[in-house]
Amino acid sequence: MDIGVSASEEAKSCGAAKKVLPFVSAHLPGGEPAPSITPSAAPQPSGPLATVDPCTALKPEQAQQLKMEPTGKSSKSTATPNAVYCLWKDTDGSRGQKAFEVWFGLTTPYNKWPAFTPPGQPQDVNGRKWLLLPNEGGMRVSCGAVLAVTDTTSVYVTSGFLDDDSKSCDAVKAGLPLVTGNLPAF
Repeated sequence: MDIGVSASEEAKSCGAAKKVLPFVSAHLPGGEPAPSITPSAAPQPSGPLATVDPCTALKPEQAQQLKMEPTGKSSKSTATPNAVYCLWKDTDGSRGQKAFEVWFGLTTPYNKWPAFTPPGQPQDVNGRKWLLLPNEGGMRVSCGAVLAVTDTTSVYVTSGFLDDDSKSCDAVKAGLPLVTGNLPAF
């Protein structure tokens, strides 16, 4: 009998196969009972962002400076575990400037965001080391920036410009000093 497991990395395939073996053998004649499955605990949010509302990353007058609505709306991510974000809608209609979003990855290292597209451009903003990501996720009209808060937490800022990709990072660049100044100490 052969057992095969597929994973993105070859070393992980063998580890997964070894974990499966006792459960397969429990169904074979003379096999030992399978061990109980204890799910691994999901990482719990901790650190300086754990209790902070991402909508505090911009004050109403700062959002208006970026040509966004003064009040953002916070939500929880459905794609990135333990990530929360605030979205400020743009005020120029359906074209032009895209909404401005600030994401807190409460258990997401800076380089594990779905749209993280290295190499990026280092940005020193008020002593914080951001990485600017033009063409975020391979889209010319989008721009992101990411900041490592701890080894396992980060901040991700994203916006863009639909009608002129040369302006895609303008709001992000203008917003980074504002967001940085409103983050808790870490």
